[in-house]
Amino acid sequence: MLIFSEKLKLLLQVEKANNQEEMIVDYKNLIDQHANRELKFAPTVDFFYNLSQNHYIEIGKNVIDILEITSKEILQMGSFELIAEVIIDSHIEAVVKFVKESLDFCIKKQKRNISINIDFNIITRNKISKRLLVQFTPVLYSKNGVAMIAKGKYSDISHYKKSGSPSLCIIVDGKIASQNSASSDMIFKFNDSMITKQELEIIKQISLGYQSKEIASILNISKHTVYTHMKNIRNKTGQEITQIAISLKSQGLI
Repeated sequence: MLIFSEKLKLLLQVEKANNQEEMIVDYKNLIDQHANRELKFAPTVDFFYNLSQNHYIEIGKNVIDILEITSKEILQMGSFELIAEVIIDSHIEAVVKFVKESLDFCIKKQKRNISINIDFNIITRNKISKRLLVQFTPVLYSKNGVAMIAKGKYSDISHYKKSGSPSLCIIVDGKIASQNSASSDMIFKFNDSMITKQELEIIKQISLGYQSKEIASILNISKHTVYTHMKNIRNKTGQEITQIAISLKSQGLI
C-alpha cells in the first residue's frame, strides 16, 4: 500500500507534466463558455414519454445505435412493449416492480426535483448483450398529482457494468432518497428452457469451487467450450454465475 508521501509524489509528477506550457487564462470567460457543457458518461439517447397514455412522444434517431430499433418503430410502441422486446427474461419481474415503485414515489413527492435510475440487461435483435440504464424525471403532473409526462434517456453502460441484479436508485433534490437491488430469488427462477443441462452442470461445478480447466476435464470438454457456456449463461440471465449458483442452491436445484 502506498504511503501518503508516495501518493503525493505521484500526483506532483502529473501536475509537473501538465504545467510544461504556461499560459494566461481568463477563467471567468472560460467557465461562462462551458458552464452548461454536458459530460458524456456513455452512448445516450433522449426521449419524452407520455406516462398516462403509455407512448413515446419523441426519441432521438440514434436510439438504433443503442437498442437496434429505429425511432420510427419505437414511436409506435408503448414503454412496456419496448422493454418486453429487449429485456432478458430473468430481469422482467424486477424491472416492472421498480417502475411501479418509482411512479408511486413520484406521486408522493410530486413537483420535487426527482430522478429515477433503473439499470438491467438486454439482448438486442442481433443477439448482443448490453447493460441498459434508464433515467427519467416527471415534467408534468395532473391535478391529482399523477405523473403525466416524463423526460428521460437510455444509456448503454456495458463498458462500466456488464451484468448483475437490476437496480433502482431514486434521487430527490440531488440526494439519494432510495436505493435497491433485486434479490437473486426474484431475478432467477430456474426453468428448463433458460439453462441447458450442460450449463447447469457447469454452474454446479463452479459452486463446488472448480476452475475452468478442471471443469473441462471433469465434463470431458474443451476449456474454450466451458468459457462459451459461461458467456451464454451470463447473457441469458444477466447474472454472474456465482449469484446463480447461490440462487439454485437455495431452490435445491444443485
